[in-house]
Amino acid sequence: MVLVCAGGLGHAGVFDMHTTALAFRSAVPAGLWFEGGKKRLSHEDIVRLAALAESTDVADQSQALRALSRELGYEATNALLILLSSKDAQIRQGASYVLGGRRDPRVRPILYSHLMALKPFEGDFSEEKSMALNSVGDYPLLGGPLEDYLSTRIGVTKWWENAADAKRVPAALEALESIDAARFTALWNQTLISSEEKVIDESFLRMPCCYGDAHSARLLVDLLDKPDRRIKVGCLDDDIEDEGVMLHDAVKDSLASMFPWLSTDGAVQFARALPADSNLDDLYAAKLTEILKKPFAGDVNYLRVRRDLLTFVLRRHNPRAVDLVQGELTRISALPAPSFWDAVFAEEIASEGSCEAIEILIKGLTSHEQGVASVCASALAEATGNDLGDDHDAWDWWLTNAKDKLHWDDHLNAFAPASDWEALAKAALDRHLKSTGAGGKH
Repeated sequence: MVLVCAGGLGHAGVFDMHTTALAFRSAVPAGLWFEGGKKRLSHEDIVRLAALAESTDVADQSQALRALSRELGYEATNALLILLSSKDAQIRQGASYVLGGRRDPRVRPILYSHLMALKPFEGDFSEEKSMALNSVGDYPLLGGPLEDYLSTRIGVTKWWENAADAKRVPAALEALESIDAARFTALWNQTLISSEEKVIDESFLRMPCCYGDAHSARLLVDLLDKPDRRIKVGCLDDDIEDEGVMLHDAVKDSLASMFPWLSTDGAVQFARALPADSNLDDLYAAKLTEILKKPFAGDVNYLRVRRDLLTFVLRRHNPRAVDLVQGELTRISALPAPSFWDAVFAEEIASEGSCEAIEILIKGLTSHEQGVASVCASALAEATGNDLGDDHDAWDWWLTNAKDKLHWDDHLNAFAPASDWEALAKAALDRHLKSTGAGGKH
């Protein structure tokens, strides 16, 4: 059952979420089940999703929703879309969170329309609006509204005295971070300076860890020369005394995140000595080159640093670093099967839509090394939006056809187009169920 969003997505309200949800809701109780997944998705399954979404603990709720989402397969998107129009804000928030993590080409345009319907840049700023902003991810259409709001708001004298904007500005900055890194960095620096440090919280201080520049590092270091005090964890938190953190600790953690190959104290010293005209793109590429030349010797910290640097260079679109990553993928591809840590490396790259990394993961499904097959199966499901377990032949069939019929869409953060993606997902899952003896009526 394919959800079609007609008429484009240039303006909020074009996609009528309420009408679409009503159509789904009226069909499900009448016995229309979504077929093609691991099991039929019944009305009872949707009720289970809704019950989990009502949990008062957002972390527990999110984990439970993700688990059930994996159990139901890619068709769980249809049930989550119904919950997105629930009258209960907690249920909508849970559905939005889970949808944001699904590699389904239908999701981002729908989440964007849902967000715009909430009018995120007007009125109070609620947890639901914050979650909706995060769920949309780096969807380019959101960049314009975010920049318009931030540019006009940050320029207003004492803007932070507006309670809603004091929460909305940090959340908007975080959303802009992965859409327009250069603009984000400039606005983050400007926000810290213009706010007279009134909006500082731990979440805000961690924002520049991936996209910050030398000026960002200098601004953080300057905070260490000011009196220490307790700050909030996030912009929506109210309880500073019980759940807050110390300013200097948060700054040091942020600097350690910006320079992950150094200790916390080392990162602070490095930032203090960093020239104002330093190019962090060149710095990260040089460090990644150094890391990749070192063989893995069982040091978990090595893996953490490699993962962080990979994230930095890929998200910053550094051409030099992309060549380094490609060289590592070529090396692993030449092996009969990836090692456990090679599979972890491929997992990191597959999330960016790399077919070569996906091929490595599929090859890893046949590995006899402990843990490799399970890592590869999980990574494949995360990267593609499908769940074919450790069925090598089904995954191989899917990738062969995906290369011919699909392409990776950075805007949608998924393989596209939607109609071909869903048809191919259903066909691959049917093959998997038949090969494992779970076929027949499903």
